[in-house]
Amino acid sequence: MKKLLSVILVLVMLFTFAACMSGDTNRVKSTESKISLNFPSTWIEMDLNPIATIQMGLGEKEQFFMVIEEPFTDFESGTTVLDYAELVRDHLVNNTGAASTPSLKKVTIAKNITGQQFELAVEFEEMNITYYITCIEGDGHFYQLFSWSLDTTYKAAKVEFNKILDSVKFSK
Repeated sequence: MKKLLSVILVLVMLFTFAACMSGDTNRVKSTESKISLNFPSTWIEMDLNPIATIQMGLGEKEQFFMVIEEPFTDFESGTTVLDYAELVRDHLVNNTGAASTPSLKKVTIAKNITGQQFELAVEFEEMNITYYITCIEGDGHFYQLFSWSLDTTYKAAKVEFNKILDSVKFSK
């Protein structure tokens, strides 16, 4: 009996380890629109911002990601994703007391979704944080794909953030 329990315990541990190493992900869909993203299975839903429609994080690694979406109808006709990204960036710079305004970079995520991206390092509650924000449009909305981590872990976190960004999909 002890031998059987030992074998079962070893098998459970092996399957658990394999699942952690396999890069399992969970697809998380917005509560308001058709956007969805894949997050590592180790990430959990969090309460990060009351207006975010997707809010995920891995607290022990201080990695966080949220989606904020705004319908095109909330903006003047002809507003582009570049205009939107400038508004987001300028608002964030003004509200964080950032020392400088970062430049925007045109990016393509998920193979065919173009947008604007920027990084912003700030001090918040005596912690150095880097925000990594990508603005895109789709399905009648502008989206802020808003991620951040501590400066000390940002390089590794950015790799994970880019994997999440590359998983963006809009359901039909």
